[in-house]
Amino acid sequence: MSQKPLPSEAGSETVAPVRPCGWCGAWWVVPALTLATVATRAGLALRLEAVCRDAHYYQMLAGKLRAGDVDGAFASVDLNLYVGLIALLGGVGEALGVGATTTAMAWGVIAAGLTAPLLFDWLKRQFGVGVAIGGVATFAVHPGFTETGVEPIRDGTFWLFVAAALAACWRATEPNGTPVTDTPVTDTSANEGAASRRSRLGWSLLAGLALTAATFTRTEGVLLLSLLFGWTALAAWRRPTERRSLLGGVAAALAVGPATLLLVNVTLLHDHDEWEWGRLGMLEVAGEWVWESAVGPSTDAVEQAAPASSSLGEVAAVEPAAVAPAVEPAGVAPAGVPVDPSVVVDAEEEAEAPLWLIYAEGMISAYKPIVLILCGVGLLGYWRRMFRIDVWPVWAVTLLMMASILQRLLQHGEINGRYFLLPALLSLPVMGLLLDGVVRWAAPLLGAVDAPDGGRKLHKKTTPLWGGIAVIAAFVVG
Repeated sequence: MSQKPLPSEAGSETVAPVRPCGWCGAWWVVPALTLATVATRAGLALRLEAVCRDAHYYQMLAGKLRAGDVDGAFASVDLNLYVGLIALLGGVGEALGVGATTTAMAWGVIAAGLTAPLLFDWLKRQFGVGVAIGGVATFAVHPGFTETGVEPIRDGTFWLFVAAALAACWRATEPNGTPVTDTPVTDTSANEGAASRRSRLGWSLLAGLALTAATFTRTEGVLLLSLLFGWTALAAWRRPTERRSLLGGVAAALAVGPATLLLVNVTLLHDHDEWEWGRLGMLEVAGEWVWESAVGPSTDAVEQAAPASSSLGEVAAVEPAAVAPAVEPAGVAPAGVPVDPSVVVDAEEEAEAPLWLIYAEGMISAYKPIVLILCGVGLLGYWRRMFRIDVWPVWAVTLLMMASILQRLLQHGEINGRYFLLPALLSLPVMGLLLDGVVRWAAPLLGAVDAPDGGRKLHKKTTPLWGGIAVIAAFVVG
């Protein structure tokens, strides 16, 4: 039985991707977007005069790790990959004579440059070239990703691992780029060959590595397992003949995490007092809160309840699933780049605000108002495509993260706007679809493409990359 494509959708919102023009498919598009991403971060890094307190906090932990105090380095953050990375970067900075903060910011710029092509690969394969250009252009200039990517905190590294997980999980389940259909494929001639199985295994291992790194960097990385499970289930339903290799790929990906834990514990942490189990402590705290909210607090919990301590370890020990770095107390920041006073939050003022307002302000501060509005417009205009079955796993991660942020707010009465940047990253397809639609509408009017065949480029003229340029210009001016 031949594959049955999804029903056609109105306007430019078609399932079959429109053949890009010669310039949009040129080899230099990805390098140009990567250069734009690096340029925005590098420009901000050169002008940055102060870093947030979280940056000093992680450098303090990295200093303990370099001094051999493993217990002190991981006591408040569990097994965090970023602490080890900052410790390594600190050594490089000292060797180069530029300081740990400078090398950490340089890594943030490099990580952003590595993130851009990974995002492009995922968006191009799932949504098309035009969407990939618009989505990565938005990532390149979005103030939330730019500012947090430059700061020597774990966010920029986390975006790199998320992008790697998105690209690898999609390639592991759709290695040949076969179009998504609404019916399973039962034709036995569609059996995959040995090369395809090896490719799937390789991408599955890379997906497992990216998922493990993301989870060891931020606890919400565990939510990305929804991508692996969701896309694998969809591929198994569509192509029953590949179910065995798909199951093997999932098993290989899931085995990477335990294998990494075993390797780290028997090598790097062989002198550590106890076995490290990753970042399960944060999930345990969140799970206990959910249980107590449903059935009521236990007697032991009531007896142990006490006012929150100001010590760093105790603050970080109650960090929930939607975790952000604990705040380093004033006065302990190492010498170098000073603390940015604008990042200090007035806890009393925040506590007086209603919870819904705190949640809304956090979302707006992460997305930025114009992007949030454009995402709403994009969802209204392209709702059929954004609610296609292959996008459901992306929505699952987004909604689970939104719920985790709400859990954090209900439990502690405060949140950090950076928590919403993961949903914002997963909203790049919406921005890409909207931008691609606008360009395809405007290009025929401006003579960039020939209108009769629905936006296909018939001869080389001015490239319809003006949309990406317009996005970059709008954010720079704003």
